[in-house]
Amino acid sequence: MFTFFKYELRAWMRSPLPYILLGIITLLVVGATSSENISIGGGVGSVNKNAPSVIQSLYGAMSVLGLLIATAFMNGTAMRDFDNKMDGLIFTKPINKASYFFGKFLGAYTASLVPILGVSIGAIAGPMMPWVTSERYSEIILSGHLSGLLGFALPNMLLGGVLLYSLSMIFRSAIVSWIGAMLLLVFLSIAGGLSADIDNQFWASMVDPFGENASSIVGKYRTVEENNLGPIPISGYLLTNRLVWSGIALLLLTLTYTRFSFSLRSSKKSKKKAADKNQEMENEPIAIFQNKKPSYSILPGNNALASFASIFRFELKSIVRNPTFLILIAIGTINLLVGLYFFSQGYGVETYPVTYSVIDQIQGSFYLFLIAIIIFYSGVLVFRDRDVHIDEIKDAMPYSSGLYLIAKVSALISAIALVLASTIVVGICTQLMNGFYDIKPEVYFMSVMVLDLFNFIHLAILAIFFHYILNNKYLAYFVFVLFIILNSFIWGVLEIN
Repeated sequence: MFTFFKYELRAWMRSPLPYILLGIITLLVVGATSSENISIGGGVGSVNKNAPSVIQSLYGAMSVLGLLIATAFMNGTAMRDFDNKMDGLIFTKPINKASYFFGKFLGAYTASLVPILGVSIGAIAGPMMPWVTSERYSEIILSGHLSGLLGFALPNMLLGGVLLYSLSMIFRSAIVSWIGAMLLLVFLSIAGGLSADIDNQFWASMVDPFGENASSIVGKYRTVEENNLGPIPISGYLLTNRLVWSGIALLLLTLTYTRFSFSLRSSKKSKKKAADKNQEMENEPIAIFQNKKPSYSILPGNNALASFASIFRFELKSIVRNPTFLILIAIGTINLLVGLYFFSQGYGVETYPVTYSVIDQIQGSFYLFLIAIIIFYSGVLVFRDRDVHIDEIKDAMPYSSGLYLIAKVSALISAIALVLASTIVVGICTQLMNGFYDIKPEVYFMSVMVLDLFNFIHLAILAIFFHYILNNKYLAYFVFVLFIILNSFIWGVLEIN
């Protein structure tokens, strides 16, 4: 086991990715602990900016972001042998199954914790910035760092890592593990809805896989002085939450180990999969070159427009017919329906589902999954040809790269527009089911199909831009998420309204 652990850990630590992510998280925490305009994990109010409870909260917030970090490390570890076509060779060697399975996981898990340590580095460096006021800071209290690491970082990264690693090992697909990560966010959203009712405090704390709701419930009556002197104690609901979800993670890892096999897929299934892939690769050039005279220009013309329409249809179908897209939409819709239910029943008060309030719920409950779709499919659009090793063939084809790129981006934007239109249908149906008939279609259209759609167009183009510039799928994913986070507060820091 130690051999595989050492190999995986060394492979990741020789990669620049852990250090880039460590630097990014450190900078985020430096900003949060040194500026009044930057808040991560909620406001601190009168509590010191580097108080133990604040450091603990930062570890909780960053471990949620760490789900994306775990995606990079766990998918890379689980899929490396399969992607490099080494599984047939490795699985024929006299290798101990437990050593291979657990050694690779522990190596990737240890490496994935390195970026999270940026919380402690940033919290220590933040008060040293020249622009800070010393009145908002106290001496370094290690209990906050230890509590955040033991209570949030380790169990949360374990849960996310086990889920992603298990799904990748069983299904041998990075797409399936991505969907699993989205399911954890659904549980987090459901927990937020349950916390709106004081009678549901226990379930709100238990359903949250990251422990943030449980931490808020345990520490809601603490004074400023208590928060300045020590972290929120890991007891009561918080301790139960941590034990339950850590137990679920270990149980899932054990079940995955029992199902994992060194044997290759059945030849029948492998042949069918290879045939489907070959058919897909054969159909794509046919779809692109339906015209006998290919165009080299993106300027309007019969050949150029026909080629654009053909590529656009192919790309749009590949997105909307993809099971991953449909599953993400289904999960997002379930999350939206849960949000709409708790919206009308929250805090013991029945609320009329007026149009602008329903739109707010759509934005709060569903748009996270739209961003997930943009993140995932921007990488698919850019790296799909490279993943199946036909990028050089594509580059040699006689059509404009600009035409091909515009068609891909247009297909992604069209898929987003279809999803937004479906949220309007869900919103209107919710209003009608609650006996509310004063529906404002023009408000839906202007808010969702104009303002929000243009915002997502901007994000889609920017996500694809990051992939082309960085030329690393997982690093581009993380940088794009970082951009979204920074965009939420950077304008206030710069005093731009």
